[in-house]
Amino acid sequence: MSSILPHRVQHFELPYIVVCEGFGDVCLVDQLLQLKGITNCGVGCPSRTGVGGDGKDYLNKYLSAISLAATEGDTQKLQGILMVVDADESPEDAFDLSCSALKYAEFAVPDSAFTVKAEKGIKTSVYLIPGKDETGTLEHLLLRAAYEGSEKSQSCTDSFLSCIGRSPAAKPNVMAKMQMSALVAASFPENPWATPGPLLQSKKNDLVPINSPHFKHLTDYLAEFCTE
Repeated sequence: MSSILPHRVQHFELPYIVVCEGFGDVCLVDQLLQLKGITNCGVGCPSRTGVGGDGKDYLNKYLSAISLAATEGDTQKLQGILMVVDADESPEDAFDLSCSALKYAEFAVPDSAFTVKAEKGIKTSVYLIPGKDETGTLEHLLLRAAYEGSEKSQSCTDSFLSCIGRSPAAKPNVMAKMQMSALVAASFPENPWATPGPLLQSKKNDLVPINSPHFKHLTDYLAEFCTE
């Protein structure tokens, strides 16, 4: 059963919420929650379209909406908010921006990424993708899982990008997004222009195995955070 929250959070029925910066992250977290059998946690992001409200810069407004919804009388008592965002080129900057959003919405601010802080009965944490002490994005994590399942996929995307003149010297985040886009287009004929989100939601997804060991750290963190 999907744990994805409505775009506009007006009330919620689960005590834990994972807040992501984009819908691709939401879909991955949703699949991992289902895989682990975690049923007390919802997941959402500022926008499902990437237009007018996607990304880290809109997290403060999204968290504020959650804070407001948490005061509604028919809403489940909120016990925890876990932010899952890309480390990008600077884990420090990504963490600081996440903390600013939490502070803006008057939630507890953790001392560092991958740690938990609790105030007024609500705990918070920030998880940086692709993992601890790393730079990168969601696409880096997805590519690791996809390439482990098929070594040929990596050689094919490398050859493709080389053929069209994309230098490996390009920014790693840009390269990862291009590689993932190429894989999705080739592996998802029903929607070849799809972003990772629709692919992860599809029952025909055989590109990115959700039970990949590359997702274990995030899956375990979700399970630990959502323990009452």
